[in-house]
Amino acid sequence: ELPPKMLVRYTQIDYDREMAIVAIADDERIIGVVRYLLYPDRDTCEFALTVADEYQGRGLGSTLMREIAALARGKGLKRIEGFVLASNDGMLRLMRHLGYRVEPEPSDPTMRLCSLDLG
Repeated sequence: ELPPKMLVRYTQIDYDREMAIVAIADDERIIGVVRYLLYPDRDTCEFALTVADEYQGRGLGSTLMREIAALARGKGLKRIEGFVLASNDGMLRLMRHLGYRVEPEPSDPTMRLCSLDLG
């Protein structure tokens, strides 16, 4: 079960600046969350994705990322991007598979910037 503070964070969002999709298993456990947060330029957003360990490699991450990108595109955003640990091979493979550009982050060699043009 989620602590009340965490549940509020996942369910009460400012839809003008952010969006979240929560995947829930049959037993009502949260097994995946993807969200975006709009940057001040109002053309770009940053994504964050998490999938429970036992659900990784089953396509849930791909589905969540496709859906959040579609929502961002539908809102008229031009680009979605996120930071991924350089050591997270599975996530970097997923990003490349989905067509994201994966580039080194100049300010932090332990991170990669993954971005997708939505236009």
